[in-house]
Amino acid sequence: LIEETTPDSIQIPENFDSELKMFAKTARDFVEKEVDPLTDEIENQNFEIVKELMRKAGEKGLLMVDIPEKYEGMGLNKTSSTLVAEEIARAGSFAVTQGAHTGIGTLPIVFFGTEEQKKKYLPKESRFYIRKIIALAFLGSDEQFLLHSEYEHLLNRANAYSIATVKLSSG
Repeated sequence: LIEETTPDSIQIPENFDSELKMFAKTARDFVEKEVDPLTDEIENQNFEIVKELMRKAGEKGLLMVDIPEKYEGMGLNKTSSTLVAEEIARAGSFAVTQGAHTGIGTLPIVFFGTEEQKKKYLPKESRFYIRKIIALAFLGSDEQFLLHSEYEHLLNRANAYSIATVKLSSG
């Protein structure tokens, strides 16, 4: 993604090892057993269910794929990350939440955060504690949840130069 690759480093499904296949199966099973049965409630913006599902996804390692081991993540490659995203992608609004958590909440810190920011936020991210990213995923549809939730909310906006952290107090 941010470095040059060689043809021999490209993965194709026929060459996936058993560990990679098992990780994809973990994500697929999570969606089928945990997310799919709750689709109606998720689509009707039941944030408590989404929060609980994000917690469970974190327990299964599905939120820490891209986080380096140095910061308590799994430090897996982009193939692993892509397989997780592919399996979760069919999960409707939950996929948006998980994608926002990883793509908007975690990866900007991994790629562009200072060492201090990485030490402060990534271990929490990898352990699913920053529930604020859930609010970000639903911001467009329910700003009041973001502004009046009992949680502080952290929105990370990243570019190649900096990460700006905005805290909104509850109430």
